[in-house]
Amino acid sequence: MAGRDPDAERELPVSGQARVRCPCRAAVADDRGQALVEFAVVLPILLLLIFGMIQLGLVLNARQTVAHAAQVAAAGYAQTLQRTWSAEQARIAAAQLRPGLAWEDVTYTLYSGSSETRITANDVGRPGDFVVARVTYRYPSPVRVGIAGFRFPDAIAITMEGVARIEKLGSRGR
Repeated sequence: MAGRDPDAERELPVSGQARVRCPCRAAVADDRGQALVEFAVVLPILLLLIFGMIQLGLVLNARQTVAHAAQVAAAGYAQTLQRTWSAEQARIAAAQLRPGLAWEDVTYTLYSGSSETRITANDVGRPGDFVVARVTYRYPSPVRVGIAGFRFPDAIAITMEGVARIEKLGSRGR
């Protein structure tokens, strides 16, 4: 019996011509649906991780865009002392954001020595002062459902600041 396969199904001898297969061996060897069941269990977790990473990347991209828009707004005001023009430049810098920035999303604060003044008009500031532009963007949340009693927010507030120093008095076109 040197040529027999040790893993072959064993057959038990029965009186007469018929032979019966061992049922315990056949039950252990039947794993045809196991991979499908494991895949069905792992797939939702895998998809959650993949889409979560994609969403995190989109939020970080929006954050970088808002930071750039804040820096553009601060530099624009420091160069021109014009709120509306520099806010428009910030909107252009953040053009990829949907929904886009509004003018009221950009606020300015002037730091002169130890005083702090909110800028509400044009031509405020003098050389040596620092202007801080604060841009707030509400990133719309893609998840609008509740899970186990927890409700995700409808939007994620992203607020970034840009700082620039007023070097000389001037305005766009002056």
